[in-house]
Amino acid sequence: PSELGPFVALHKGRPLQRQTVVTCLGTLPRAGPEGTPDCPMVGTEAGDILVLDPEAFTVLYKGSVPSPPAFVVPRGPADGRYRLGVAC
Repeated sequence: PSELGPFVALHKGRPLQRQTVVTCLGTLPRAGPEGTPDCPMVGTEAGDILVLDPEAFTVLYKGSVPSPPAFVVPRGPADGRYRLGVAC
């Protein structure tokens, strides 16, 4: 309790960040000519599933599951209808 005031004063100007641990990785294939990069998929300890753009590294899809994912398996191309199988 006595350390709370100095801690808040030290960190009050900093933006809030949410850091988490990666629990699984995968790739979601993209339709296109040979050599087209696949979309990376990341599962996190917070239960988030992220599909990233392979060129700009922006988030194309963000979903969540009730517990940390252990495996992520894609079905279908990223440019069309796809499904993600997730084992927690």
